[in-house]
Amino acid sequence: VPYYGENLTSGYAVGLDMKLYGEFVPGTDSWLSLSLMRTQQKYQGQWVPLPTDQRYALNLHFTDYFPGTDRWKMTLRLAYADGLPFSAPRNILAQGRMTPYRRIDIGATWSFNRKTAKFMRAESARHVKQWSLQLECFNLVGWNNVNGYFWATDADGTQWASPEYLTGRRVNFKVRVDLQ
Repeated sequence: VPYYGENLTSGYAVGLDMKLYGEFVPGTDSWLSLSLMRTQQKYQGQWVPLPTDQRYALNLHFTDYFPGTDRWKMTLRLAYADGLPFSAPRNILAQGRMTPYRRIDIGATWSFNRKTAKFMRAESARHVKQWSLQLECFNLVGWNNVNGYFWATDADGTQWASPEYLTGRRVNFKVRVDLQ
């Protein structure tokens, strides 16, 4: 982002953020959100998107229990957002837009407490209120989301953009202990 130290441009930012939140299943959190935003500046008579001009974002977070039990819980998260504008270094005019950001995460949690687990009835676990084991897969599909660009200049002075990607698919295992 070039900084000239003078007021060379004028611009605006306008947006709307909406969220529908609820418990589709009692005791679980679920929501759907939609964000709309536009940020632009007028530079030398031309409207140029600012680096933060992500025009839309849609997110879903859904949690449900496995049938017949409240000890097993599943969480699904989906994200889809517009790509951000980019340009070559020291160039204020945006040359393009990154590919849209998209991601799917899924996870399963198994929770147990004194009533549901025999080993927790031991004297050594008297201060433990609940345990949970969680297995999650982030970026389930393994999409290559662009984080930015590395710019290389050839001998003729032409600049070439090479995408830098965010982390791909990851699996996470978590143990949680809630104390009394």
